[in-house]
Amino acid sequence: MITNHQIILKKYFIINSEVSSLLGEVHVDYKNIDFIIKNISYINHELNKNVYLIVIGTGAEEYVNKLKKYAYNLDISDYIIFTGFISDPNKLITSLDLLVAPSLIDAFGRSIVEAMLQKTPVLAAKSGGHVSIINDGINGMFYNPAIEDDFFDILSIIVNGRNMNTLSDEAYQFARDNFSSEQHLSNMLTIYNHLLKS
Repeated sequence: MITNHQIILKKYFIINSEVSSLLGEVHVDYKNIDFIIKNISYINHELNKNVYLIVIGTGAEEYVNKLKKYAYNLDISDYIIFTGFISDPNKLITSLDLLVAPSLIDAFGRSIVEAMLQKTPVLAAKSGGHVSIINDGINGMFYNPAIEDDFFDILSIIVNGRNMNTLSDEAYQFARDNFSSEQHLSNMLTIYNHLLKS
């Protein structure tokens, strides 16, 4: 049976037989993607890994071209994939080994919750709305953007084979309990019933 992971490898022409990890980031603008590209360069060159970054979604053409040029200058453009608009990002998110959320300004990490519901592990900057969703080491992992090399060190551990299954299961349960459509409906009914009694 062909897995989603294999479908994504084929769709984006990733033919390397020794792919270490597929990382994903949702949306392009203002998401600190150049930071991830730089660190993937370090991982692939210094640790001899084959880590791919799939950037999901659209962004300003000038900014996207700047990122592509940056990847080219680091000699890793073959490992950085820009999908452009896709109608069903969840299908892609579920195929990833890890979702990376590097934004320092997100008020709420919707893509993090979507990844949790797909049982895709998350590594996020400890910043903004991320801190209200992730319990570090329990349902996701943080890196400290103020500490140099913290992202590289944590990603290295993950790429080198840390088991993320327990973390993914905890994340799924957390997201289902707090953010699923069923939970949203339940919350709305509770509010509605409260208003009826008022």
